[in-house]
Amino acid sequence: MLAQAEKQGETSASRQRQKELDELNSLPEVQAQIAEYLRQHYRNWPEVKLPALNGKTPLQAVKTRDGREMVEALLLDIERHGKHTGPPLDPAIIAELRERLGLS
Repeated sequence: MLAQAEKQGETSASRQRQKELDELNSLPEVQAQIAEYLRQHYRNWPEVKLPALNGKTPLQAVKTRDGREMVEALLLDIERHGKHTGPPLDPAIIAELRERLGLS
């Protein structure tokens, strides 16, 4: 009985924390900060060595046909997941990446 009450308390506390987090994330200034962080992250992304690309950077990987396919798959995944973030990932970021990587 005590364990169940503790679990319900944790669940209630978890819901309250999530509600507070959602409220914080809905603030325009927080969304602007998140959007800027994402822009910076993806501006540097082509130069980051990635395990998914066997330790190559996206800029290195796109030099081969297989590498281009792998980078394209990563971009599609980023694009798909970016639609469900708060705030959503700006499609212009993906367009800039494609252009920089010669995939546009």
